[in-house]
Amino acid sequence: MVVFYVSRSWVSHENSGVSHAVYQHAKFLQSDQYKVVAIGSDPSVSSITCFAASHYVRSAGSGTIYSPSRVDKRRLNELFDIYNPEILVVEAWQVSICHAAINAASKRNIPIVMVSHGCSVFPFNLTIKQILRSLLWLPFTYYTLPKLVRKLSLISALDLESVSNRFYDRCLAKKYNIPLYELTNYPFFSGENRSYVGNRNNRIVILGYFSEVKNQLALIKYIDKFPKEFDFVFIGDVQGGYFHECLSAAKKQKTNSRIMFYSDKDVDISYELSNCFLLLCISITEVLPITLLEANSFGTPFLSTPVGAVKRLKGGIVCRISSMPMMLSMLSQSPVLWKTLSNRGIEQVKSSFSESHVKGQFKGIIDHAISLTVK
Repeated sequence: MVVFYVSRSWVSHENSGVSHAVYQHAKFLQSDQYKVVAIGSDPSVSSITCFAASHYVRSAGSGTIYSPSRVDKRRLNELFDIYNPEILVVEAWQVSICHAAINAASKRNIPIVMVSHGCSVFPFNLTIKQILRSLLWLPFTYYTLPKLVRKLSLISALDLESVSNRFYDRCLAKKYNIPLYELTNYPFFSGENRSYVGNRNNRIVILGYFSEVKNQLALIKYIDKFPKEFDFVFIGDVQGGYFHECLSAAKKQKTNSRIMFYSDKDVDISYELSNCFLLLCISITEVLPITLLEANSFGTPFLSTPVGAVKRLKGGIVCRISSMPMMLSMLSQSPVLWKTLSNRGIEQVKSSFSESHVKGQFKGIIDHAISLTVK
């Protein structure tokens, strides 16, 4: 059975959480003897050789007014004709190539599975910039997205119960009676190399690409409030305007000697997560951050802002940035609390966010999609 797997990013292009998720989900299918054809909008996708085939389709934009969709539909339709796929799997909204693939498959009556990481069409906060951004997404939010959801055979969500406007597509699926499945994240950096608090260094790790959404700049400006014995290690793609803003802000800080920046391509992420004291997530929006699961898999607790489905995680403390210095101080003075969170995180990852657990969820989704082809 031929499965088209379409996503903007793959690990050949980016070392981000979504890219890892796409690649691993496709590998689940490949290991079950499906013929996976990987399609992406970056030329590097063609370098992936573990699948039956991989192809680059030129595309850009996200579908909003300020970033209109541009897709080589001729090439995309040509690939549909060549391979005649029996199922289409697309991963992530607000990606032009995914939207175009949904429309192409719908015309051919091919079952369509959407692996969703949530939608970011509503304001993350009440700043003018976020409100304006949301206004520019209105045509997509209330016209294009509902049309696309109605074309789906089924859709997955990272969480079925948590309340967040990032689950807007989940609400649409319920409205249009589209079958809805839970497909959680799982840690891609994980292992048995866990050390107890007494053997940890005094590093706080912040892991993720540099952007306003990840909110690293706010933390940098707030670092002098944190206990003085801790250093802060920012790991991400060390380029772009926002990164340079963070770098400039760090240089201006009197505490700049406590701030370090590492490229995610040059550092051993597993080592950093298994030896640091704590992971910080200061994002203004998330759904179910893979980085928190990765930290917990190494027995590393986290402090996180109350975003998405984070409140369901047991291996850390959820609070506002303003409360994080006090929480860090409390954890540094209470090895028992640190160990309790560490153990809870390890146990929850094993029970609810393991690779085998997610593979089982994914298999249920694909089995349902296959049943639709039989009909």
